[in-house]
Amino acid sequence: MPDSRVCPICGVSKLDFEPYYEVQHAIFE
Repeated sequence: MPDSRVCPICGVSKLDFEPYYEVQHAIFE
């Protein structure tokens, strides 16, 4: 997942997005 998709200002890290991204990736695939 691109770091550009992460919102450091919101306090959201790449690890926080990991589970969600995996699900979305499966759907978009």
